[in-house]
Amino acid sequence: MFEMDGDTPISEFLELMGIKEEDFDFDSETVGGWCIEYNNGFPNVNSTFTYKNMKVKILELSKRRVKRVLVTVDNA
Repeated sequence: MFEMDGDTPISEFLELMGIKEEDFDFDSETVGGWCIEYNNGFPNVNSTFTYKNMKVKILELSKRRVKRVLVTVDNA
């Protein structure tokens, strides 16, 4: 499990998760921006979504950004 700040650059996130940038079809610059883009709008606190082998849970929001997320990787 990885708890990360929404301001984490998406390039760092992809490297940590072992995902090639060319395999990631999103335009966001940060993890928080990606969460908003993936959900087509602001998610709710404690909402989750699945991307590839990862479950992403929204831990904290502010008025205009995703502040913290928890990423769980399923290595099965």
